[in-house]
Amino acid sequence: MSRSFFLDRIGKKGIFRRTGRTSGVRISRSPFSLRGGFRFGLYLAGLSALVLMGPWSVYAHPPGDVKLSYLKDQQALQVTITHSTPFPGSHYVKQVQIQKNRDKPEIYEYKSQPDKSRFVYVYKMTLADGDRVDVKVFCNIYGTRTVSIVMPSPSAR
Repeated sequence: MSRSFFLDRIGKKGIFRRTGRTSGVRISRSPFSLRGGFRFGLYLAGLSALVLMGPWSVYAHPPGDVKLSYLKDQQALQVTITHSTPFPGSHYVKQVQIQKNRDKPEIYEYKSQPDKSRFVYVYKMTLADGDRVDVKVFCNIYGTRTVSIVMPSPSAR
């Protein structure tokens, strides 16, 4: 067999190894060859994603509870949010959207949350009988929670 035969085989199949016999050459695939390397790269990328995202998935969760109440004397909507996190500067409620009836929602952005578990935001808003308010609260890592309140009409009281 000629030297070019072995070079052709190396280029197409992978690395050749001598078997100890004078006439035998064994061709083996390396996990780093072009075809095997692609699979290895996918495996490595998947493993890296699990390792890097694993700790965040433990902490990533939507807000636990959102309670709404209307403070009639102050003409304000009180939003009490429960979102427990050990790191309120890096895992927090990033946005609160308030939509009155079918109007365009008001959006309030935040860069951290004031407490590690429960906190209250108060928004100036005039509500009349029969008005509906939808509040959507967004976690900066994962999840949302939506709640609604309808102001009772005088006949329902």
